[in-house]
Amino acid sequence: MEKSEATALRERSRNTLKERFPKEWALCEKSSEENLVFVDGAAVNINLGTMNLYPYGAPEWSSKQVDHFHQAQDRLVFSNLYHCNLSKVSIELLDEMVKQVNAGKDSLSLAPVVDYGYTFVFGVGLGYHIPRLVDELECHNLVLIEPVPDFLALSASAIDWQAILEKADSKKIKIHLVLGKEPLEIVRLVENVLYREGSTFLDGSYFYQHYYSWALHNAFVLFKERIKHHYISTGFFEDELDMMNNAFGNFKEHTFRLLSSKKMLAQNKMPAFVVASGPSIDKDLEYIRKWQDKAVIISAGTGLRVLLANGIKPDIHVEIENIVELYRVFDAYKEQFDLSGIVLAGAMTLRPKIGYYFDKRWFFHRMSLSSSIILGEGTEPLVGSSPMVSNAGCAVAVGLGFQNVYLFGVDCGRREDGTHHSKDSLYFQESFEDMEKETSDNFDQDRIIPGNFGGKVISNWAFDLSRKVIEQLQLRTKVALFNCSDGAQIEGAKPKTAASINLSDVSTSKEAILSILERQLPEFDRYDYMARTDFSPHIEGCNYFIDGIRTLMDELSKEKTSFREKEDRLSAWLKENEDKFGKVYSMTRGSVRSMLRVGAFLGTRIVNEDERRKFLEYFAVAYTKKCIGITEEARTLLERFDAERKKIAEDEKP
Repeated sequence: MEKSEATALRERSRNTLKERFPKEWALCEKSSEENLVFVDGAAVNINLGTMNLYPYGAPEWSSKQVDHFHQAQDRLVFSNLYHCNLSKVSIELLDEMVKQVNAGKDSLSLAPVVDYGYTFVFGVGLGYHIPRLVDELECHNLVLIEPVPDFLALSASAIDWQAILEKADSKKIKIHLVLGKEPLEIVRLVENVLYREGSTFLDGSYFYQHYYSWALHNAFVLFKERIKHHYISTGFFEDELDMMNNAFGNFKEHTFRLLSSKKMLAQNKMPAFVVASGPSIDKDLEYIRKWQDKAVIISAGTGLRVLLANGIKPDIHVEIENIVELYRVFDAYKEQFDLSGIVLAGAMTLRPKIGYYFDKRWFFHRMSLSSSIILGEGTEPLVGSSPMVSNAGCAVAVGLGFQNVYLFGVDCGRREDGTHHSKDSLYFQESFEDMEKETSDNFDQDRIIPGNFGGKVISNWAFDLSRKVIEQLQLRTKVALFNCSDGAQIEGAKPKTAASINLSDVSTSKEAILSILERQLPEFDRYDYMARTDFSPHIEGCNYFIDGIRTLMDELSKEKTSFREKEDRLSAWLKENEDKFGKVYSMTRGSVRSMLRVGAFLGTRIVNEDERRKFLEYFAVAYTKKCIGITEEARTLLERFDAERKKIAEDEKP
C-alpha cells in the first residue's frame, strides 16, 4: 500500500468512526500509531511491548480465523420455548402454531435458519475479520466489543470503516461498539444493547472470539451465563389484569396513606433495620432484639415470621407479592402472633384482603406496572421496589428518608453448605412444606457472587437482580447502607457484623419518628382516588390499538414480509403511536412481544422457504387475533372500572 493510500484510509476511517460513534471515539481519538507494525505500508500487527497481538500478520491470521468460525460456530440456541417463560396467552398461540407446523409437515431445524438477531464479537484488534463478518453474516446486530480503546483507533489504519458501515447499512445490520475495560462493565454495556434492540431474535445468535485477554475472556464467560435471562418475558397480560384488579380493589376498600419517591424529611436521629429471611438472619436476631428500641424495624416478606417467632415485633412490614397463597400465610400469622401495631407498607397490587390484617396501610406503586401507569397517574412510583421484597424493604426505608439503613438477612443467595432461608421462615413450618419444596426446586444455582464477609455465595438471576437494585438505590441516594448479612456482597453497602453495632447514643423515641413519617404521607379514602381517575383516554386507546394493529398486520401479510421485517415495522408502529394508546399498552406489552417470539421460534426454524412463507401468513392472522383479543379484554376491564368509579364518586361525593 502506498503511503498516500494509507494516509487516506486512516483519515477516512477515523472520520467515519468519529461521526458514527462519537461517544466511543472520544475514548480513543488521542491514541498514537507508535505501536503499529507495518509491512509494505500496511498495518499488520500491534506491538504490545514484549510480544505482538497476533502470532503473525493480522490479515492472514484473521482470514483463517473467520474460516474456522464458519466451520465450528458457537451459537446461542434454545431447545424449547420455555425459556420465554410462557403465559396462558402465549401457550394458546403456541398450540395453534404447532398444529399448523405439523399439518404442513414442515421440516424444522434445531437452530434458526433465518433472522437470527446478534453476533457478539469479542475483540476488534486491527479489525481485519470485520469486513468478512459483515459480508458473510445475516444478523440484525453486530456487537463489536473491545476493552482497549486504542485498538479501535489503530484499526482505522488497517480497515476501511466507511466501506464496512456502508455495507452493513445496505444489509440492514446495525453495528454497535462496546468499549469497556472490566468484564462486568463490558457485560452491562452489551446488555444495554439488548435492552435497546430487543430479545425477540436472540435465539440463534453467534459468539466470535477474536483474541485472548483477561477482560475479554471473563466478559465472554460472564455474558454467556447471563444472556439466557434476557430471553425471559415479563409483564404477562394475565399478571397485569390481576394487578389492575388488585390495585382497583385496594382503592375501593381501604383508607390508606401513599408512599412514593417524593422527597421526605431526612431521618438522621434513628436508623432503620431492614430484616429479610435469608439464612444468615438466624445468627443476628439477638443483636436486633438488643437494639429494637433504638431503630425502626422493617420486616420484608417472610422476614416477618422470623422476627415474630423470636419475640421481635417490627414497626413496618413490607409486602409486594400478589399471590393467593398469601392469605394462607397471613391467616397462620394472625392465629399464632399479634400483628397489632404493625404498619403495612405494601405494593398497591397486593390482594385487597391483605390490608385487613393490619391496623394501618401505607401503599406504594411499583415501577413500570400498568396499575401504576394507569391507576397511579400523577403519583411517583417507589423507586427500587421491584422485583423482590428484600430490595423493596430497602426502598421503603430509603423512601421514608432514613439516612442510615442496616440490612439483615438480605443474603441475595446462600452459602454452598447452607439453606435458602432462615430456619424460622414459613418455608420450614409443618403446614407449608409445599411452598418450601417449590422454593427449593426453583432455586436455580446459576451464579456465584463474592460474599459480604468473604468467600462465595450461590445465587440466581432473581436474587442477583434484587442485589443490583439495592446497589443502584444506594448509588442514586447516597444513603449510608450497612450490610450485616452473611450473604452476597452489595456494592455501596459497608460490610458490618451485627455484633459491632452500637446505637447507645440514639435518644429519640421511636414513636416520635413514626409519627413524623406518617404525617408526611398523604391520606386517601376511596372517593379521593376514584374521583381523580379518568379511564376514557385508555378505553379510546384500546380502540385505536385494535384498529391500528389489524390494519398494519394486514399490510405486512400482503407484502409477504419476514419475521424480522414484521418486528421492525411493528416496533416502529408501536413507538410512533404509543401516546395514542392511552397507556393501555402497558397492560398488553409483555404478551404482545412474547407472542411474537413464539412465532419467530418456530418460523425461523422452517427449512423450506415456501413452507416458511405459508407459516408466516398463518401466524400474522393468528397473532393479530390474539393481540386484538387481549386488548378487547383490557377494554372491558377499564369500562367496568369506569362505571364503578362514577358510581362511587356519585354516592360518596362530599
